[in-house]
Amino acid sequence: MKKKMDILNIYDEKQNLIGTATKKEVHKLGYWHQVVSCLFVDLEKNKVYLQYKKANHDIVNNKNKIDISVGGHVISTETIEQAIIREIKEESSLNIPFKKLTFFKERTINVQVQENYIIKEFSYLYILNTKFDLTKLHSSDDEVLYYIEFDINRLINF
Repeated sequence: MKKKMDILNIYDEKQNLIGTATKKEVHKLGYWHQVVSCLFVDLEKNKVYLQYKKANHDIVNNKNKIDISVGGHVISTETIEQAIIREIKEESSLNIPFKKLTFFKERTINVQVQENYIIKEFSYLYILNTKFDLTKLHSSDDEVLYYIEFDINRLINF
């Protein structure tokens, strides 16, 4: 399935909106933009759930990889709230109301990964603490191969 070309808002370093660009342009030219992510946890069971992502999704190293539970870009027509709910639905099939999420942290990322791939992101991280059934978590666009359950303490010690 061919993915549509996402248009992202671009910002200056102080998060003032300065225009829009395609996702490809954003990373090639190093424009600041917004991303969201969510970590799935079940604190009652002391578990964290991470995704095993398809290689062809990562243009930087083209390898399967373990990644945060859910994450993606905020497209130009969305709020941060809308983007995180969309990403959760696309990458896990869960319909979660925004009020169930706990805001954890905002951070900036500024790194040049390759000559033509620059990451300049305002990143908003949320946590979803609930009971999960791994057999019911799946990606609507085949981006995620499957989810893996980890014991939180063992993962931290790893």
